[in-house]
Amino acid sequence: PGSMATHTLEASAGISSQAKVEEDLTFTSFWQGHEAIALQGWELHITCGGLSTCGFDEFEKIVCMRIATVATLPVFDLNGLFDRADLDADGTISRPEFLTWVMQEPPSNEALFHECLQARLEVSLTLAQKICASQADMERFFSGMPGLPNMGGAFHHYHMQKDSGRGSYETESVDIIPNLPLRVEGECAKVIQRTATIAGTISMVAWALCSQVPLEGRLKIVKLVASSNDPWDFAALLALAEPSNSSKCTSSSGDVSPANDLSSLTASAFDALPPVVSKRGPLAQEAVLHVASASFLDLETPLSLEFGMMLGFQQLAASVKAAAPACLGRVLRFHKRRDLESRFLADLPWNHQQVVDGILASFCKEAASYVDSSVQHAAAEAIYVSVHQGHGRISALLAASLKQRALQSTEPHTRVAGVHALAHVVEGVPALEGAWRALASHLADPDEAVCRTASGHFGGRAPLVCSNSGIVVPLLQQLLCEGGKDGKQLQQHSRACVVETAACIASSGDSFSGPTRDSLAAVAMLALKDEAVEVRIPAFQLLQNLGSPEPAGARDALLDQLHDNGLSCLSACHALTSMVQPGDAAVVSRVSKLLCVFQGTPPERAEIAGCLRHLARIGGDRTATDAFLRLLQDYSDDSSCRVAALGGLESVAFAGDSGVRTQLLELVSSCPPDTDPQTLIAAVATLKKVCHIGDMEVAAVLVDLLVADTSATKPTLLTEIVGALVELCAPGDPAILAQIAKRLSSGSWPVRHAVLKAIRALALPNEVLPAVQVCLRDPHPDVRECAVETLAAVCQPGDRQALAALESLLEEDQPLHVEITIQEALETLSGDMVNSSVGVAPALTVPPRRLAETTSMGSSFQLVDSASMCSMPTMAAATNQSSFQMADGASQCSVPVRQASNRSESSFELVDAVVSAAEPVHLLAKKCDSSSIIVRSGEGRRIQSQHLQHLSRQQRVLLYNVWAHGLIFQV
Repeated sequence: PGSMATHTLEASAGISSQAKVEEDLTFTSFWQGHEAIALQGWELHITCGGLSTCGFDEFEKIVCMRIATVATLPVFDLNGLFDRADLDADGTISRPEFLTWVMQEPPSNEALFHECLQARLEVSLTLAQKICASQADMERFFSGMPGLPNMGGAFHHYHMQKDSGRGSYETESVDIIPNLPLRVEGECAKVIQRTATIAGTISMVAWALCSQVPLEGRLKIVKLVASSNDPWDFAALLALAEPSNSSKCTSSSGDVSPANDLSSLTASAFDALPPVVSKRGPLAQEAVLHVASASFLDLETPLSLEFGMMLGFQQLAASVKAAAPACLGRVLRFHKRRDLESRFLADLPWNHQQVVDGILASFCKEAASYVDSSVQHAAAEAIYVSVHQGHGRISALLAASLKQRALQSTEPHTRVAGVHALAHVVEGVPALEGAWRALASHLADPDEAVCRTASGHFGGRAPLVCSNSGIVVPLLQQLLCEGGKDGKQLQQHSRACVVETAACIASSGDSFSGPTRDSLAAVAMLALKDEAVEVRIPAFQLLQNLGSPEPAGARDALLDQLHDNGLSCLSACHALTSMVQPGDAAVVSRVSKLLCVFQGTPPERAEIAGCLRHLARIGGDRTATDAFLRLLQDYSDDSSCRVAALGGLESVAFAGDSGVRTQLLELVSSCPPDTDPQTLIAAVATLKKVCHIGDMEVAAVLVDLLVADTSATKPTLLTEIVGALVELCAPGDPAILAQIAKRLSSGSWPVRHAVLKAIRALALPNEVLPAVQVCLRDPHPDVRECAVETLAAVCQPGDRQALAALESLLEEDQPLHVEITIQEALETLSGDMVNSSVGVAPALTVPPRRLAETTSMGSSFQLVDSASMCSMPTMAAATNQSSFQMADGASQCSVPVRQASNRSESSFELVDAVVSAAEPVHLLAKKCDSSSIIVRSGEGRRIQSQHLQHLSRQQRVLLYNVWAHGLIFQV
């Protein structure tokens, strides 16, 4: 950059016109083929730098990135280049100005195309607003322009000639357009001259957007723009077709007199667009469709019969209103439009057709009458896409048009479609307050279907509604207080929809504070006074969603609702649960009385009991305890009420409550075999709380329940009973253990399994072996496994009696999982545990697997530690040969194993020394005798503990992982 100042071209009056032309070419083609570098430079030096505009220093850095791609440094004027890029001469280059300079042709990327298009529209409007010229200057500038042709109308005829099979359009020669006199604001305001073609047609059209230019001159500029070869000519015409641009370029007083009437200019631009855009790509054509479609939503069109007569129209109303629909229809003749189904393949909403119907219902009927239904449908889908993409102006037009047309229809189905379209607007552009107001107002619609549709859209867009709650919630409060448009009270379904919407908003927000929370609480309090239960129930839900702290007066208002035996009192209880702190005596008393007199269904009564459980004082509430005991006594035949009452007693009963103990002891001792497990679980849990330690009467009842078939097949109940026995009984109680041990001879193996678990929890170490020794030879393998686990868990390491029993059991033929359990128990009880700082290995859920002896299989396994490698190809048939290698460091080994038809033999070898994997097995055994471990199954079927002593903890974990994944079998 430092050397760039020396490569300048003298910018003086002496430069020839040819040099000026060359300078223009350099300016327009500076970034040609290097647009990506320009965008990258803007991102690097402007966006990442936290800037919004580009000054001269940043401009120099960005230009330097382009110069770096040139082999020979060209001669150019850097200051002049900056001056040319600064289109509005304000001393800085904005993003729209930069894109206008860099992107000389429309890009193929859709997002970049729309950004560049919007940039050019902004630049044209900015230049138009900065034009500073007197009326005399205007007359001098445009007095020499020839008059308009006498063909009539705003449509310009183009002569088509064939060129190599492709049509091209020609017009008369282009006349010179005056330079743009732009006012520059600053310390000393001044007016500078800019050539009208500095940015191509986008700066030419600035004259047409200037309010002081005569209409004849503006129409002439439209003709000149349409006849140019600028790739962005359609953007210049769209700047004139956009109603928002035209409205910004009227006189400062807002006068819409014939001198400032731009309706004929807009019509002329629409008429010129189809032949122009036919030479451009599909993105340009789609942009024209969107602008032309928006004209269907215009509420009013300026009319000027005088200018219509001058242009050859008898009535300008027809010409202006027909221009945009005609443009749309003509473009659709050659544009391959994508419908909504092909545009939104995955995320097309379910109600898109209703949205399109609502948009069609909002069209200006006069404008729609000029085209057929297919063009109207295409316009509606184009508006749908514009709103979906967040186009603010079109969304605002659609909202206003819906409010004036579709939502005022006398047909309910049309209003329903309008509500769908309005919901689409608020989702596309959430900042439109008017759209939210219109959607909320239709909660007061006299037709219930319209109300429910509006309420459903509020509920379906809960996070979006929550973020705009400051707009919506006051509207809901206003509707409930003041009623509809005529001031009358809303109908019942409308009031219910309003309160449901408020409840939905309260449920979607994390927390509300300030005016929004106050408004939601006000809606709830108003609804609680409503006579209709359909209105009060969502009010309860609203208060429940608001939660604590409770709104002023809400507690007393909810207590007043508890006199009803219907659904409203149940909802009131839920609301109290979320707002009131536990232990409120008045609330507990009222809910307890309600529980006794409630006439609803048993599940509803159980819900009230659950609410009372949360409202009562935890650990001791006499009022709630009496209510739960009465519920348990009166509704003992209903399981839901029993479980709810027992759960409540567990929470609120006092420890040592004899009344609760007596009733529950009777319930458990007299329960039939088909009693549901949840009742028994809740009863046992409550007994554990209210009974004292050493209550042998309760313990005896629990033992009988423990050994029943019902408990044996219900693990949760079994766990609860064992936990209660541990809490109530002293460890090693001989009476309890004797009663439990009697059940070891039961004919049901699940009962024996459950008894062993209880013994494991209750017995002392010296009492375990006599109690479980009989189960070591149990016919069921799961019982034998549980007996082994019990010994390993309770006996001390080195217990010779337990070790002898396990070694004797190991000599017998056992299933694989029992054999593994015995091996682990022997290891534990022998004291052969390796102490290490390494954490406990994670438990594996992969079950052991055996190879099918008649299945042919090949596999390879590699377990690598540092530089080690291991592999295991396995083939099972009549003869199975496998090889497994596991090395620590750089060691490797290979052990081939052959397996007979009925005898499985596998081998595992871990070698610390460096050996050759190609050596035979017997040589490996000699070389690695002190460091290798060979585990064989089929003869001894055991892992010697002294072998495992040589392994580190990590190596033992790896060995277990290999076995668990089925790579070593019958180990």
